[in-house]
Amino acid sequence: MSAAVQVLVDGGGDDTESAESARTTAARAVAATAAEPRPVDVLDGADGPRHDPYGLARRLPAVDADAVVLVAPRRRGPRRLAPGPVVDGRPVALVQADGPDDLARTLLAPDPHAPWVVAAMAKNVFLEPTEHWAATLRAGGHDVVDLRADRARRDDLVAGLRAGPRVVLYAGHGRPRGWAGYQALRFHHLASDRGAHRDPVTDVAAVIGDAAPVRAAGLVIAFACDTLGRAHNQWPFGVRLVESGMVRAYLGPASAVLTADARALADVVVDILAHDHPRTVTDLVVAVDRVVAGRGHAAARRAWQTFRLVGAPDTCIT
Repeated sequence: MSAAVQVLVDGGGDDTESAESARTTAARAVAATAAEPRPVDVLDGADGPRHDPYGLARRLPAVDADAVVLVAPRRRGPRRLAPGPVVDGRPVALVQADGPDDLARTLLAPDPHAPWVVAAMAKNVFLEPTEHWAATLRAGGHDVVDLRADRARRDDLVAGLRAGPRVVLYAGHGRPRGWAGYQALRFHHLASDRGAHRDPVTDVAAVIGDAAPVRAAGLVIAFACDTLGRAHNQWPFGVRLVESGMVRAYLGPASAVLTADARALADVVVDILAHDHPRTVTDLVVAVDRVVAGRGHAAARRAWQTFRLVGAPDTCIT
């Protein structure tokens, strides 16, 4: 049974035209992934505290849903939209657009037969734990391809992502513009053969254009700093992947994170994926939030507080 998802959209105040545009944007944001229509609640705007401008901590107890999608304008980065990846026990997935044309029109579902991807920067601090990830996931019954940078090139990783895997895990350094591994993975490397005629910072729709629908990856989890963070005019890498339709959901830090803390969190995530077999992104995120809240998980909890979720929380991953 599908998880119930409530859509909250910033209506831009009391203006009727702005509210209607917001509803259209919200519909576009979820059309490609929703199995059935989702209820949409138009918000008057952001009037909460800086760390929670939409007052989610106050609003969510009254929302009857397993997860929430917040559709917000692009004036703030993901870190400034929600206080964390889970609020009041429910995932908060972010979608940012100033209008419906900022979002992809069509995409195909992930391929349930494509192997999951384990990726890592070619440094021992990342290669050693990710070797364990691949072994643990295989022992849990998952088909996994090892595309770590000590044995795979950037082109190999791009091909693996384009195959439509349901889950992709990356460990390494990151920046708002992309992953540092593989001699730098950037948005244009993934978009280059999908109708792209230029690589704008914000106009994702222009990159995709009217190209044929493509397989999307399901959930990408990046244990890497800042790939959901904003820097000057650089729109976050993870956000661009979701907006373009290349990825249904992206989970990663919106700020810096200590490598040791990220590794502790990764151990929790991989253990849940391998042994609990969560069906959707919502199931995974809720399980992670529950584990890191417990005693003995201070490092993982610190890392988790930097993470944000972008995209569709009801994406199927197993």
